[in-house]
Amino acid sequence: MKVYHIVPPNLQGTRIYPLNALKNTLPEIYAQQVQKYRGRAELLQRKIPYLNCTWNDMLHFSPVNPRKLRAAFIQAGFKWNPMYWYEIDPEQVGLNKQNTVIYLSPIREKDDFTVNDEDFIPFTLEALVMLDSIPKATTDYFNHAKAHNENPFLFNFIPHVLYYGTLDITHAGVSVLEV
Repeated sequence: MKVYHIVPPNLQGTRIYPLNALKNTLPEIYAQQVQKYRGRAELLQRKIPYLNCTWNDMLHFSPVNPRKLRAAFIQAGFKWNPMYWYEIDPEQVGLNKQNTVIYLSPIREKDDFTVNDEDFIPFTLEALVMLDSIPKATTDYFNHAKAHNENPFLFNFIPHVLYYGTLDITHAGVSVLEV
């Protein structure tokens, strides 16, 4: 089982950082990356159960292979722009219950950014295996966005693997895919 992360277009060095760490170490990159949360800034302050930190203290990974994301996106009628992804072996890079949780990304109404402790489960490889497909809610969301000429969020309703720390991408458990 793997997890996936989009290769940042402006990566500097061999480490990827959560937003809070970028804010202090690479403020110009932080300013670019935080734009993803324009209109949804309250997400950045979400408290993460089990790990006593916030949403922007975490690196976000997808348990869904990006090829499956691409297929669902294209099937809904959107144009896919190829991008590079890190393919990460969670065991080799040290993801575990002490530093990682799974956000189940439940269905919510648009602009509802509330979060409940029940939306999170402790990280296990067994849980990860159960989350490697595109949820129906995501394909419905893509289809709705296309029908209403909206730009969808790629990871809406897709569980997130949230890791508290930075990640050295030169580690043996990380490879790069072009999708």
